[in-house]
Amino acid sequence: MKLLLLFLLSSMTVPDSGRYVFFANDEKIGFEEFHSEDGRLVSHLELKMGGFGQIVVDIEFRSKRGILDTYILNAKTPRGTQYLKVERIGKRAIARFSTGTVTETETLALPNIYVKVVDNNVISTLNSFVQRFTADSEVVIVPQALKLVTIKRIEDGLGELICDGKSRVVRKLTISIDNRVREELYFVGDTLAFVYQPLGKIQISLNERFRLPKRKPNYKRKKFSVKSGDVKIKGEVDLPKKTKPKAMVMLIAGSGRVDRHELGVFDDLADCLTASGYAVARYDKRGVGKSGGKYEDLSLNDLIEDAVSVAEFLKKKYKGLPLIIFGHSEGGMFSFIVAKRSDANGVIAMAAPCKRLTELLVEQLVRKGLIDSSEADSVGELIDSLVDSLARSENVKGMVKLPIGGALPAKWLKEHALLDPDTLVDGWNGRTLLIAGSEDLHVPPNDVVRFKELLEKNGADVQFLVLEGQTHFFEDRDSLCSTVIEWLEELKVGERSGTEAKDH
Repeated sequence: MKLLLLFLLSSMTVPDSGRYVFFANDEKIGFEEFHSEDGRLVSHLELKMGGFGQIVVDIEFRSKRGILDTYILNAKTPRGTQYLKVERIGKRAIARFSTGTVTETETLALPNIYVKVVDNNVISTLNSFVQRFTADSEVVIVPQALKLVTIKRIEDGLGELICDGKSRVVRKLTISIDNRVREELYFVGDTLAFVYQPLGKIQISLNERFRLPKRKPNYKRKKFSVKSGDVKIKGEVDLPKKTKPKAMVMLIAGSGRVDRHELGVFDDLADCLTASGYAVARYDKRGVGKSGGKYEDLSLNDLIEDAVSVAEFLKKKYKGLPLIIFGHSEGGMFSFIVAKRSDANGVIAMAAPCKRLTELLVEQLVRKGLIDSSEADSVGELIDSLVDSLARSENVKGMVKLPIGGALPAKWLKEHALLDPDTLVDGWNGRTLLIAGSEDLHVPPNDVVRFKELLEKNGADVQFLVLEGQTHFFEDRDSLCSTVIEWLEELKVGERSGTEAKDH
């Protein structure tokens, strides 16, 4: 039977008492307090579950000689009160559910997935337990499918996963339930996203191949600082070491607090592009990394102006070198504007959605299984209500909390709310490569198709490619790099200009 709530079941090895704090990205969303004595453990959990509202869970766990005797769970949710009581009776057990169902069983599965953050440090645990009622009348708790896993963030984009004493460096955890991918966890900032799922068969796959094989440095790196308004944008240019560059590829990151590395995606792209004779420029977003400004106060227009400032700097500094604007996700959305204003030679837009942000957010929640499709309209109305109020406000600043959890810069959200995505390609009819990943839960290929249609109406030379098996961050970098390089070579952008670029 499915219980659509979060089960937090502690084993007999927990401390006598403690407090856990839960975060969704950087926002505190709840806590759990527990204490135990004489074989009795009591836990109180309060969570603010975005569009689901507040959930309060009380758990009581009793044991005799370390063996389960009684397990009681009460959860108050917006959907009503969920109740579960398991009592051992001789060789079997009786499970009573809030639906009134009574089950006599020898095995009862109570899986759960959750991420705990203790004292602001990522200490993530993923557990799945079965209560097995054995032939000798004893009840033991054994791991099912997953063993205790500890996850620690090493740095942005990388984490260490420890299971059975073995350590692996990973970039991403993919959570699947009943063979359907529900969530992808990335090591960003100081916390991981909070994950809660219904019952089901749980699988976790690890992306261990987090970087391309290390090559000897094949580039010369030049730092730069560009003024954009009253803010300095800091970045770097990688130039091929032994040859004159064929063209300059400028990378624009996606949404969120991401820097010039873009979770390692841009590192790998820069490596393979310079090895193939292309110069690569990238920079830290305003308010992130070494760039100036406050992330909390940035707007969509700020991001566009910053990108244009960098592009104009590159055109002037590396005069005569063809310029390709390469944007990922949100960066791909406004890459056409940057290309037009900087008179670029082409655009590569990777996982760039031609869709309003409000629609995109709700659809992502449904695809990840975080809300039911039947809840999409109500959650969408909550988001629409928020952005409508922002749109009517003249002066907005700082971060604004979303009804689905998390927070975003208010000015950025307001400008996205007022944006008509169809206008993003206005005036651009240059050569364009659109790339999508077949397994992208954030921006599926269908969300990119609209750009192709609009560009074709503009008379642009556009190619749209869907890379099989790729997600939003394109973990198969070999496939991504070969696709990009093949397109660049076919363009022969290096032959467009009769003047050679100066090596600065």
